[in-house]
Amino acid sequence: MSSYKRLLSKIDGLEKKIDQLPSKKQKEIKKYFTYKEASEYLGITVEGLKTRIKRGQMYKVANNNRPLIAFSEIERFLNSQNPKILRDLKI
Repeated sequence: MSSYKRLLSKIDGLEKKIDQLPSKKQKEIKKYFTYKEASEYLGITVEGLKTRIKRGQMYKVANNNRPLIAFSEIERFLNSQNPKILRDLKI
């Protein structure tokens, strides 16, 4: 019976690990940041972010007149500035 209990505990451990894996739905969901969140992520001020948007270096999207920055846009911008940075961050 002890081998049976060990097997059950291993199965429970695997179930917990599977539950922690991201599902396909989570991968497909686009992430958007407010100006404040995006500027903190980039390590610049909100005004600096707005300047980059005005220059056309970054693009915003609007959701009910609320400006947002897509995570993919942040990745694209970082990659255009320094392609090595994304490899180092392992995003």
